[in-house]
Amino acid sequence: MKDIVHITSNGNFLRHCDLGFYFQSQTGEFLRQVSHEEAVFLALNTWQATIEFLPEHPQFFPEWQSIHTICVRRDMSKYKSETSGNGGDYGFATYHDWFVAKYPNGEWKFAYIERQSTTAEFEFDEFRGEFQQGLNFLTILNANPRVSDYRTQTASRQDEYDVLEKLAEMSDFDTLWNWGVYEYIDEEEIHLFPAIEFSDKKYIIEKLRAIGVEKLSKSKNHRRTRAGGGGTRK
Repeated sequence: MKDIVHITSNGNFLRHCDLGFYFQSQTGEFLRQVSHEEAVFLALNTWQATIEFLPEHPQFFPEWQSIHTICVRRDMSKYKSETSGNGGDYGFATYHDWFVAKYPNGEWKFAYIERQSTTAEFEFDEFRGEFQQGLNFLTILNANPRVSDYRTQTASRQDEYDVLEKLAEMSDFDTLWNWGVYEYIDEEEIHLFPAIEFSDKKYIIEKLRAIGVEKLSKSKNHRRTRAGGGGTRK
């Protein structure tokens, strides 16, 4: 297949097909979808070349589907219920929103977006974890259904669309399955609890099977697993 492509700084191809724009390695591996805005920028800032022999376009683009949300940290060290909304004594939490998608090579890939939250009533940037005014909605372009409830201050200061791979930490099933601890911080100390309990794992397996994911590795020893105290999450 002969085609005109743009070559990125790391040697990958920016290509276009009926599905949209995407990155492809020189060996033909689909890397990720590219938003229209990103493609326009790259087209103006990368080399253009005509390649005589190119791999076929992918038959489909990945569509990321939500699996589960894990609370990995909750800081209530300065929290007071009577002033937790606008009085300065706020609680904060960190969540990992997990997604899964099937890639054109048949591989299922996992990723999570780290999201920050607060008890405060004021505008709060969910990516940066700080109070900001004039926040925008950031919609994940390649999620099914589209996820549009992330609040952050975008570069354009307007609501934007972007692909999940640019916002998330690429991971794997073992990391999700063996995520070690959930940290709960009160005014006295840090408490450690299991981040994922049996009911969570049951839900995750049922959700993945419904999506069509079957071959899963459930290793018990993983680098993310950390020893923690027992008990029930707060």
